[in-house]
Amino acid sequence: MEDKIQSGRVIKTFYSKRNTVQLLQCRNTPGAEYIILKKHRTIQGAVAEYNTLMRLSRAGLAVPAPLGREGKNLYLQYLEGELLVDILEHNLVPRPAWTRALARWYYMLHGKTASGDGTVMLKADNNLRNFLFTGGVVYGLDFEETGCGDPAKDLGQLCAYILANRPAFTAERLAEASAVIHQYRLFNLEVPLKRIENELILELRKMAQRRIEVSEAIKRFIESRQNNHIFL
Repeated sequence: MEDKIQSGRVIKTFYSKRNTVQLLQCRNTPGAEYIILKKHRTIQGAVAEYNTLMRLSRAGLAVPAPLGREGKNLYLQYLEGELLVDILEHNLVPRPAWTRALARWYYMLHGKTASGDGTVMLKADNNLRNFLFTGGVVYGLDFEETGCGDPAKDLGQLCAYILANRPAFTAERLAEASAVIHQYRLFNLEVPLKRIENELILELRKMAQRRIEVSEAIKRFIESRQNNHIFL
């Protein structure tokens, strides 16, 4: 893989806080003219994400196919589509389409990785930039922070990101978060709604500490939902 990639031309560099992520054009790479090069900071990080992607890909999860690894460099399938953050902000896709696809993706992740003690693999980094919608399917991106635990943690954190997406904490945002949870629980009723709501509040409180611009809106939202169900 490395010899073939060396002649690749950088077409675009994507936004990433932790790593360098680039789109390469590689005309001498059979079956993959365009691929993603993700440069990790450490070899251990590249190995861990490569192994996670291999596991999820083999389990049938919609993730970029891992094409290879050389040292800190990870080579991934390139997928065209719309980032979930842009879909929400610009209303690019009808709500039922993406909420149903997103709920199904989480159900697949949690269901395919469930262990005997009730814990599952957690996406953990549920930022809306880490999801791509294409062809009616949601693909998960970025698997550097995966862990193991209660699926309610993933769902609560995801809903916090939905609610805080611009314009934040509107009736539309609440309806979107509620739709995702409703769709997820059509697949899996074993995750209590109250646990998801508790995780949502915990994540919002963390978010209020690191995102000053929405801290007051978060405080008002939490106060308005005291003693009431959050999801519609």
